Amino acid sequence: MRRIFIKPDGSFFIHLAIPHAGESIKSALNRVWPERGGLPFEDVSVANFPTEGVREQWKWDGNKVVYDPSVKTQMQILRELEKQIDDELELESPNMVKIMRLVRKKEKGQL
Repeated sequence: MRRIFIKPDGSFFIHLAIPHAGESIKSALNRVWPERGGLPFEDVSVANFPTEGVREQWKWDGNKVVYDPSVKTQMQILRELEKQIDDELELESPNMVKIMRLVRKKEKGQL
């Protein structure tokens, strides 16, 4: 399970430091963020972080972290732009769009 840590200023980060056997969360944070001397465990509150959504879709509302699926992620925006470019190119050069789609599928390992 992932966790999200909320700092007093409302900013937050996803906790991906998995404590080793017998290690505390605080020492795991110190191990992952040594350049900052770690983050004092007392300075953050902890909430469970479900697997759906990405950082852009989570925000601090003053009391808790809330998930807002209506916020577009960077990946969604990128896909929309790709589609828009494809649509515009398709009017001018339909074969070029077919080639571009095949290249993208190949890059993603779908071919």
